[in-house]
Amino acid sequence: MAKRRTRKGAGRAERRQISSSELRAAGARPRAAVRVGAAALLVAAVALAFAPVYGNGYVSFDDPRYVVRNPAVQQGVDGELVRWALTSRHAYNWHPLTWLSHAVDYSLFGEVWGAHHAVSVGLHAASAVLLLAFLVAATGRFWLAFAVAALFALHPLRVESVAWLSERKDTLSAALFFATLLAYVHYARRPGVLRWAGWTALALLGLMAKPMLVTLPLVLLLVDVWPLDRWRPLGVGDVSRVPTPLHDRRPRIEPASPARLVVEKLPLILAVVGSIRLTLWAQQPVVQDLEQFPLAARLENAAVSVVRYLGKLAWPADLGVFYPHPGAAGWSAGVVVLAIGLLAAVSALVWWRRRTRPEVTVGWLWFLGMLVPVLGLVQVGIQSMADRYTYLPSVGVLVALVWLAATRWPGRRIAAVAVLLCVPLAALTLRQARHWSDDVALFRHTLEATDGSFWAHYNLGLALQREGNAIGAREQFEAALERQPDNVEAMRNLAHLLDDQDVPGVDADRARALFERAAALRPDDPFAQIDVARTRSEAGDPAGALDAARRALASRPDEPSWIALEGRALVQLRRFAEAEPVLRRAAELQPDEAEAWNALGVAVAQQGRFGEALPLFERALELEPGHGEAARNLEAARRLAETDP
Repeated sequence: MAKRRTRKGAGRAERRQISSSELRAAGARPRAAVRVGAAALLVAAVALAFAPVYGNGYVSFDDPRYVVRNPAVQQGVDGELVRWALTSRHAYNWHPLTWLSHAVDYSLFGEVWGAHHAVSVGLHAASAVLLLAFLVAATGRFWLAFAVAALFALHPLRVESVAWLSERKDTLSAALFFATLLAYVHYARRPGVLRWAGWTALALLGLMAKPMLVTLPLVLLLVDVWPLDRWRPLGVGDVSRVPTPLHDRRPRIEPASPARLVVEKLPLILAVVGSIRLTLWAQQPVVQDLEQFPLAARLENAAVSVVRYLGKLAWPADLGVFYPHPGAAGWSAGVVVLAIGLLAAVSALVWWRRRTRPEVTVGWLWFLGMLVPVLGLVQVGIQSMADRYTYLPSVGVLVALVWLAATRWPGRRIAAVAVLLCVPLAALTLRQARHWSDDVALFRHTLEATDGSFWAHYNLGLALQREGNAIGAREQFEAALERQPDNVEAMRNLAHLLDDQDVPGVDADRARALFERAAALRPDDPFAQIDVARTRSEAGDPAGALDAARRALASRPDEPSWIALEGRALVQLRRFAEAEPVLRRAAELQPDEAEAWNALGVAVAQQGRFGEALPLFERALELEPGHGEAARNLEAARRLAETDP
């Protein structure tokens, strides 16, 4: 008994020998009030940095299909919505929880889009706080955790995920991701069925918010290596050579066999396989083929994109909503070699220090591993990279850098430096958030950030056209065609503006040439063909107009205005008997269209049935009292009906 008291007393003496200055240098855990205050500071800083979005509306890039013109999420939260969310691949994604989130917002706020944005900001703030809580629980290093959470929360690369209505999937899945990690730490400390079920359920919900979380099993295994020290593959995380902080009071976590670590994640792994299959099914219509994006070009772009992400993380300039892919041409050989060399050098250095700096190894693998699904190996869309793809992967780099800095400086000093860095970062975030105020601001900024890509010119043209700035829109479509001379959409939009009599600088001849070229490039496009039919009719080429109209109707046989155009071409060709049933069908399908009734009246009158033509012209005038041609035709038909009853 005496010996035990002696050892106990000696332990107290040893603990008393640790001075307060030593504890401060080690970054001792602050009081509860400080921890709560730090979390509140994160929330307040996020709310202020993203303040411009509260007054924003929506942008035309994906927002209409997600929320603004999506009747499914606007009908309210009910069983039908749940069924649709679970079975739909609308917007080329399977993320039922995100659809439910949008539906709840619409039920609460309707079309007050600023409130929708505020929810996204709130979810982002919650993610920052949960990240802080996870790192504190897992490492016991509060000030280092605070530095990581602050840099994550206020970096301008976060703006796209937070300010874009359509990226609710990012903010929602991120909150569930960090909640999963926090719950997993508590499970690792005290394993149990309920704790296991808790983190697994959160992980499954995260997968239902965004399939980006298919990398979550990898992240959990990395967390097992460091900071939980449950597993040491290939010497990573040999804590015998890593000094333990003096203040660390965390319970010792028992190591586990690799088999157990995999088995406990097996349900999540199976869910990931299912999520991947559902995602490939949903995205199948927009997956690009190997002809346009060869495998070599995809691999090159993946390497270059990783380096570009690191660059934008270090120097967040020229952030745009779209970065064009180089396509089959790929990046220059020098750029590719430099990117691969840099990644290889960093990876080799990180691996070499894996025993003494496991946190750096884990952070680097976190970053690379979470980027894999969005590096374009399966190319969806035509972008080379996107700011939103860094939302969760960037945490790995921040952890590696902050913990590496902790080998030289105390935690408080690192947190102070992080706060200082967050001031300019928050200012940049504030400015970047303003670019999301409307389409013109967003696409004009993207045009500047991406050095004049086709996509930016084209979408800015559409935005200006919607605002009524036809001249500005025409300039943007011209610029878009300079970069992609065979783009049919830009060609047709420019042609419509050149053919518009209300816009200065009308050039009908060039408009017709553009319409003809668009139809030649895309002969199966009914809209391109109907443009040709209309312009040929106006140019006095009814035979050509008839041919183009029938090409268009082959794929859309019930389009009333196109049927009417076919009928008018037949009238111009004086094939009145053939035109009559065509125009009757057009008038039946679109009874409020005056032009169809007038053309039908002409076809009937030209066959000598003037009395039958009278009510047809009268109907056209009822619908459009100012229709001069119908008025003249009615007067002529009345005279002829009187002389030839």
